[in-house]
Amino acid sequence: MSYNQYQREFGTFSEYTAWDAFEIYGCQCGQHPDGYDYVGYNCQQLSCPLGDDPLTDGQINTFMVMYCKATAGSFGIRFPSTNGIDGSPVHGVNLKWDAGVAELKDALMELGSQVEITPTANRDTLCNHAGDNIVTIEFLQDFGRIEPLLANFEHLYHKSESGAEVKIAYDGEPVGEASSYMGTKENIQCSGRGLCDQNLGECFCYLVPMPGYRSSDGYGNPGVRGDCGAPDDHKFWANPNGIAFCPGELPCSGHGVCSGAPQYKCTCSSGWGTGDCSERDCPKGWPWFPAGYFNVIEIGSLMVRQQPEHQACSNRGTCDRTRGECNCQPGFFGAGCQKMSLCPQFAEEPCNGHGSCVSSFQLARDGGFTHEMMNFHEPFVQSRYGTNLHMCKCDMGFEGYDCKSRPCPRADYPITPGVQEKQILLCYANNGTFQLTFGVETTANIQYDATHQEIKKKLEQLQAVGVVNVSFTGSRNMACNDPMPGKEGGPSENNDLNYNITALRVAQGQNLSNITNFTDWEYPQPNYIVVEFVTDHFYNYTPFIGNLATVVMDPSLPILEVQTEHLHNISFWDAGARRDTIMYGNASFFVRSKGESFKLCPNMHIATKGFMAWEEDDCFDNITYPELVSVTGTRQWLECGGRGTCNYEIGECSCFKGYSGSDGFGNKGRRRDCGYIGRFDIAI
Repeated sequence: MSYNQYQREFGTFSEYTAWDAFEIYGCQCGQHPDGYDYVGYNCQQLSCPLGDDPLTDGQINTFMVMYCKATAGSFGIRFPSTNGIDGSPVHGVNLKWDAGVAELKDALMELGSQVEITPTANRDTLCNHAGDNIVTIEFLQDFGRIEPLLANFEHLYHKSESGAEVKIAYDGEPVGEASSYMGTKENIQCSGRGLCDQNLGECFCYLVPMPGYRSSDGYGNPGVRGDCGAPDDHKFWANPNGIAFCPGELPCSGHGVCSGAPQYKCTCSSGWGTGDCSERDCPKGWPWFPAGYFNVIEIGSLMVRQQPEHQACSNRGTCDRTRGECNCQPGFFGAGCQKMSLCPQFAEEPCNGHGSCVSSFQLARDGGFTHEMMNFHEPFVQSRYGTNLHMCKCDMGFEGYDCKSRPCPRADYPITPGVQEKQILLCYANNGTFQLTFGVETTANIQYDATHQEIKKKLEQLQAVGVVNVSFTGSRNMACNDPMPGKEGGPSENNDLNYNITALRVAQGQNLSNITNFTDWEYPQPNYIVVEFVTDHFYNYTPFIGNLATVVMDPSLPILEVQTEHLHNISFWDAGARRDTIMYGNASFFVRSKGESFKLCPNMHIATKGFMAWEEDDCFDNITYPELVSVTGTRQWLECGGRGTCNYEIGECSCFKGYSGSDGFGNKGRRRDCGYIGRFDIAI
């Protein structure tokens, strides 16, 4: 089942919707006919009985507290893991509203738990009108962290408007004056005093040092749990004082340190495990698929950056404890099966010999992303997806998840050819730099006086931009218009400052001092920047979210946005005082796209209150001006132009009758992309 389905099986959390919710599948293991649980990533192994360590003391059982307020109907109780493993309705036990303590005890026994129930009031029923019969539930044979008991009371009723309610307190929550407690006893395989045979699902209790251990009753006495939780009372003759040493032929098998009395517990050296340190530990990692209820909680809490408990072989392999090595499920690798590979392997050549298998983090770096650009998650999240998820990086001329296919040429649909996207920009500034943002990418800094070639180069450095044509409408080959007016009086007076700061400084003291009428200054026709997208027919960008590549393809090209924080207007003349003064002002930048236009208004004047940027409102209402119109791109980018089939083995198009190669713009050419309609052929 999927990650999402497994999480929903527990029925207690908001739905898991991360990227891998429906991408990663795993097994939810069932139960052996003899009552053993199947475990492991493939459910081929059997669990061994769990139990409390008999030599630790001062620990308590788990206590939950329950109250019920109702006067009719029924309610259900269950543990999260008793939900249907195939998505069927909740598996639990129903109780009538007037059930008593004995019925509740039987219901919990049916769910597999032995309990002791203590009511706080002398009532015959669990539920009543006041809801004052609070009962304490002590779990007698479920140790360690146990799952919360859940109640469904949608079919329970109360005659008052307040409605019926069942509440079960858990892990420290109070109900009235009664408090719940999470148990502190261990719940470990074979009670930590034996070895587990997962082929049989049985514990082999330690025999040395004498007297050794045997199955218990859960409280350090001999019993039938099968958990090695009691000293072997049959062999006290060998050591009449009972347990006096740590397990092992040598204490802790020579691979750990013994705590001594009274627990005689081993602390194993690195790489060694089990209660007597006799078996090798396997490397652990973030589980690729949850390993039980509490693992689901931890993974579901990733929004608050809580890392889940690591599991042996990352729950994607089996541990060979004789060598301490993981045998990983196909598709996973690494010492702890912590890496997932999406790279097919053929004759030991990954990616069909036409690429290399790299991590998504490496793929991002090769694509030009810096560490700082991807450093927006906690380190363990980066490690999870960035360095542990591997995929093929194909050589030039190959594509596909396995680098097996050769790409075919693409072209616009020749029957209904589209037009290229054209966006128009207008800038007023004479100092500093600006940046252009296309989608989620932003160019490097562009100088205010950049040429059209320089703007083209900066745009084409973006991942999502192919080939663009950049041109200026005016004669000056610089991006921004100087807000200082260029001439005084009529056009016969040649007083042009070339919109250039250096030229402006040179001109100071020559012509500026002769200007007396500020309102007579005129702007020449502004210089517009025209950006035409030649090869971009849709927005194609691969962001790395959580260091996981996600292809974003949008048929509508983004509108260019301008960053002007470091773009300025500077004037070197104060008209009132007629002296050399530096004045800073805000730069102005305008963008027209998707059919929007600029009105070409000549002879615009500057007001005496100071230099002002161009505004469309400056155009006279009673005059019809020519317009510079932007264009919404409608070209498509179809494999074989949509008029042929691709042979992926050789990367060539087989064109339909009447179609042949184009030049990429609907004319006859050598691209072999089926983008050209033959002269005497009729397309239907």
